[in-house]
Amino acid sequence: MNKIRLQVILLFCANLLVNCNDTAKDENRPKEEVTFSFDLHNLKLSENYNLSHRKKEYLSIGAMVPVQNKRMTKLLCNGEIILKFNPDEKVNLVTFIPRLMPTMCSVTYVKGSTVCVKRFCKSDNWVQVTNEDYKLQALEMAKKNPEMIFDLSNIEFDKIHLDEETKGDLTFYSFSPKKNVTIKTIADGVNVIWHSNDETHVIDGFFSIQTQPKLLSFMIKNKGFVDLKFFSAYEDTYSEISIAEYTFTLKNFAYSTRQDLTLNLDSQEYSTFKISSSIVDGVSFIDSFLKDPSKKVERVVAKEHTLWYRDENETFIKASYTISPDPRLYKLVLCATRGTAKIYHNLYFIYKSGIMFKLPEKDYKKELKKVVYPRESFEEFDIKTLAEKKATQPYTSIAYFPPEDKGLKIVKYENQQIWVSTGKDIVKSVFYFRNEEKHMVQLSCRDGENVTRTHHFQDSNSYFNIKSDDKSWLWISTPEFYKSIGLRQVIKTHTYLDIGLRADTGAYEHKFGRVGNVMVQTFVPYSSFEVSSVMDCNREMWKNELRERLAALALYGDHKEFERKSKEETKSQGEDSTDSNPFRNSLSKSFRLAEIFIKGPKKVERQFLELKNNDWVKIKEEEFVKIYKTLETPDG
Repeated sequence: MNKIRLQVILLFCANLLVNCNDTAKDENRPKEEVTFSFDLHNLKLSENYNLSHRKKEYLSIGAMVPVQNKRMTKLLCNGEIILKFNPDEKVNLVTFIPRLMPTMCSVTYVKGSTVCVKRFCKSDNWVQVTNEDYKLQALEMAKKNPEMIFDLSNIEFDKIHLDEETKGDLTFYSFSPKKNVTIKTIADGVNVIWHSNDETHVIDGFFSIQTQPKLLSFMIKNKGFVDLKFFSAYEDTYSEISIAEYTFTLKNFAYSTRQDLTLNLDSQEYSTFKISSSIVDGVSFIDSFLKDPSKKVERVVAKEHTLWYRDENETFIKASYTISPDPRLYKLVLCATRGTAKIYHNLYFIYKSGIMFKLPEKDYKKELKKVVYPRESFEEFDIKTLAEKKATQPYTSIAYFPPEDKGLKIVKYENQQIWVSTGKDIVKSVFYFRNEEKHMVQLSCRDGENVTRTHHFQDSNSYFNIKSDDKSWLWISTPEFYKSIGLRQVIKTHTYLDIGLRADTGAYEHKFGRVGNVMVQTFVPYSSFEVSSVMDCNREMWKNELRERLAALALYGDHKEFERKSKEETKSQGEDSTDSNPFRNSLSKSFRLAEIFIKGPKKVERQFLELKNNDWVKIKEEEFVKIYKTLETPDG
């Protein structure tokens, strides 16, 4: 009988393995590829590939990279087939010069296990050339007077004179090329608006991208003859129109779509403004600039006071303020236009004891000398101390956790500031990553509302792949950081769990519920966060040892007791409270037991705690079970 049962079990297991294997094969089976053609003459955005461009030795170089599971079958240019690709040939990269209306291109593709590169140049038709001929052609193109692509959405101010002009409610920009710069192509992103195939070039013009429709007019010249061109665009599709149509549209249909901005120095928009730091006369400042120069700042606000309001002849350039909160000094850099002249001037303010004052420059300089860092309230940290340490195996990063009693608000490398708190943000952990190629820093910060944010930085030398005395650091995006480091080591955002504060829903999952008469709270950290300690206000419940991490925390309490205390609190709202208990607002109030799940190298362990006389005390599991049963059946 036992042999028969054993055979049945073995047969069941064998079938289970076969089914699992089939399921795994189905999941690993590649998805059907999407094929596409790429036309160099008609460049446009597509979900099949990513477009980018860069500058190199006066050349504007475009690049196309296919998206995963998307395969390129043809390379075209205005109907002419340059190259076809077989199913076993996968294109990885196409580069072309210049980035719009190109006359040169290079294709990199993989055939089997071999990487192939083919290069082409255009005369009457596209022909394949050798690597030496391709480099020679690119060098000859770079030697000519720079033939610039004037891109309305990406203006190169080092090659273009640009001025703002107002016509009624509409804002226009006049443009003209600088000396030795020739414009033969006008574009808006990847949309080519106008292109010259001969000696015709642009002299000057006007455009507005903050009107509906968009309007563009410019003068072209060829061998002493001049002509005017007019264009309008609805939904980014440009069409050439006559001067009569242009004038009629301008007078009767065009309206402004410009959105003026308010810069609030107390809560700045990182998507709109560039935030950096600087040191002036030994005092640290936070600086704010507009990212998009085509937008305008209408108003600057700080501490609910309007510091500046824009008029027709004055524009905002930069705002700076000191880190010290009270007194706090403000400096605004503005530009006034007087005819063709531009005059830069400053406005100065001080916020002291809840009042904002405007200051003359001499008084501002006097106050600046009085500003000192309130070092009793926050600290600085130099990551050079981490850079000089040796990383111990198997850990490839070096960590620093600031003490809880002082808030870390400045992180620097020698005299170069990396990160400066713009408000109540304080650093909870600093991780320094390095290898032979790159040096990176990860900061985990927590703001005044108990929300955790992570910032990443890389030193300038390794970012630009150069060797110099520059010791500055650059902010990099999270994808850039993980692309460089994440494949080599597991990176966690280190934080701590304080149940005496409002739950940080960005770092862990917080649930609140009831099982019978037992009230239950659970805290489970998200996979990208690693909790180093558990606190209840200033009461330490748990702190991690080497290679330990918090898997979960559960709190248990009496539901009836919880309801009774909640009613008492509701009843006493609005009255003056004389309760000096520092734990009265803790998330642990009315909870008696805590269960901590700790994940070690080999297994998950549990710790049990009981709240006795406003202190969390470790207890044994048997005692924990007895107390839990009294919570389940409080009436015996």
